Amino acid sequence: MLSHILRRIILDMASNSPHAVEIENLSVEYFVNNKPRRILSIPELKISKGENILLIGPSGIGKTTLLSVIAGLKRPASGRIIVNATSLSELNGHRLDLFRAKTFGIVFQAFNLIESSPVRRNIQLPLLLTGRSGSAADLWVTTLIEKIGLKERQWMLPPSLSVGERQRVAVARAIAGGAPILLADEPTSNLDKENSEIILQIFKEHLEKGGTLMTASHEEEMKSFAGRVIDVREFSK
Repeated sequence: MLSHILRRIILDMASNSPHAVEIENLSVEYFVNNKPRRILSIPELKISKGENILLIGPSGIGKTTLLSVIAGLKRPASGRIIVNATSLSELNGHRLDLFRAKTFGIVFQAFNLIESSPVRRNIQLPLLLTGRSGSAADLWVTTLIEKIGLKERQWMLPPSLSVGERQRVAVARAIAGGAPILLADEPTSNLDKENSEIILQIFKEHLEKGGTLMTASHEEEMKSFAGRVIDVREFSK
């Protein structure tokens, strides 16, 4: 029943376009000593709905930056990013925040958990932001907590958890809202083999429900899990 509800949420949020993400003539810059420095240059990139994408490349090459730009967390210097047939350049302020909350589940490399809220409340956040509550939502959160093995710690605050436990909470929070596109930055970097497999199973279930996954990772196990591998170095020339 819960699986059916989540699948319906993902499909309802998606548009009729075959692409989850379309990038055209994208240029991303950072300022160093008040001078622009180009980080990424992407003539064209298309991610189909339901794809399982892995971004690879050395540290500092732009993997995290690319995920941030796709999520609308960083504005490009030029170019277009179209997500589920919506151009991000046409959104700003509250409209962009609402679109992001409904469209993306994000696993940040630094986790970005609310340290004053317990595990359960952190995982509930995407549901609250999109106006979903009630017994079905509560049961879904409980299911996720059990999947990541933190039932006994669900009322603990993030600072009381280990790094690996916080990472699992970050993944569960990203999945909880049923967003169609999951962006995950180094989602298994602090996990042992057993817990990494749990996270990969959660990702697999997201894909089976019709969701799209984009992961940035240095972990070798992610290469065999991915459906398509993109070396970000080709965009930093």
